[in-house]
Amino acid sequence: MQVKIPSMVALAHLDRHEELLDWSGMHQNSTLVGAAAIDMLVGQLHRNEVGLPDFPKSSIIQSTWIDGPTVSRQLIRGKTPHRANSQAQPAEV
Repeated sequence: MQVKIPSMVALAHLDRHEELLDWSGMHQNSTLVGAAAIDMLVGQLHRNEVGLPDFPKSSIIQSTWIDGPTVSRQLIRGKTPHRANSQAQPAEV
């Protein structure tokens, strides 16, 4: 059975980066995550905080959706797959 991507099934990479240009998915903004971690660490050092905290802190850095050829625009807009009119090449699964 041949499955056509993205007209029959959509694939999204959860950690899409510059080396995965042929994928749709979420860019995790790793540089910003690292910067937030360093900022938190520097703050702990300035406050002389050592050991495990009684109330751990966390930061949220939002990821960003990156369009790509593995998810059709119709699916992103909320249309059902059988209505998608894609020029995707079939892929063997």
